[in-house]
Amino acid sequence: MVFGVIVGNRGFFPDHLARSGRQEMISALNAQDIKPIVLGENDSKHGAVETRQEAARCANLLRNIATKSTALW
Repeated sequence: MVFGVIVGNRGFFPDHLARSGRQEMISALNAQDIKPIVLGENDSKHGAVETRQEAARCANLLRNIATKSTALW
């Protein structure tokens, strides 16, 4: 199974919570044999969506996966 994940962060929340929460979600999904589709840590600050530009980047990632990788479904 494949699952799109959007990790969100606001500028006033501590960055370490976005980073650790992202890792916990990915680990939990992997433990259930679910492949998470999520921004990489280098695609935005800690792989979390904080700005409109990062939201657009995440939307493009999920859109591209959905249209190009129908074999995943």
